[in-house]
Amino acid sequence: MAEPVLRRESKRDIVKWVRALRLRDILVLLGWAALILAGLLIGAIGEWLECTLLRDIAANLVPDLFVAGLALIAAEAVFGFREKQERRAEEERRLGERRAEEESKLIEAQRKAYLVIAREMFGNEDVLERTVATLQGGQMPPSNTRIEKENWNLLVQSPLVVHLPVQHVWAVHESYYMSNQLLNELIETMQGTRPALHEGLAEKYLPKFEDILARTREAIQMLEAAFISEQATSDV
Repeated sequence: MAEPVLRRESKRDIVKWVRALRLRDILVLLGWAALILAGLLIGAIGEWLECTLLRDIAANLVPDLFVAGLALIAAEAVFGFREKQERRAEEERRLGERRAEEESKLIEAQRKAYLVIAREMFGNEDVLERTVATLQGGQMPPSNTRIEKENWNLLVQSPLVVHLPVQHVWAVHESYYMSNQLLNELIETMQGTRPALHEGLAEKYLPKFEDILARTREAIQMLEAAFISEQATSDV
């Protein structure tokens, strides 16, 4: 027949309680038990000898020892509970400080990421502005014109990107991707087109570059707003 679950749980609780006892607690319990046994022994001897004094001593000693032991156990339980509460409060305080420190480091890393990407995008904005001005004049940009994206590629591959707002990531990524793709397409088409046809090519691509320039500026404004927001959060 299987042993009842409640009985097994009771045995486990007793084992846990025994393991939790410290040497001091064990000595106190043994001393308490020894004194009570001694009182009972004195009472038994008093009964055997028919000695009223010993019986009175035992009658007063055993209850007093029992009550004193209970009071000691209660006091130990109360002080032990307070110690646990204090330790728990200290652990929670340290955990809160650790979390605040980690959050501060993350905010600082985000601010640096915004600064680095914003600088790179400012450079790309200049490239797009020059390209738009060149196309407005009916001409082609230099064939070595490039969109810088090294810092963005590094950020995308780093763990920090998962902590950045999704709308920021997509706005910036769209700016990098579309401007780089459009510029490469223009240069490749330009190289395969006679110079006499460059004016028509410029007219065709001008609206596309004006659109991606506007998108890039919006992404930069979004980064600037995010940087200011993170800075205000860190100052608080």
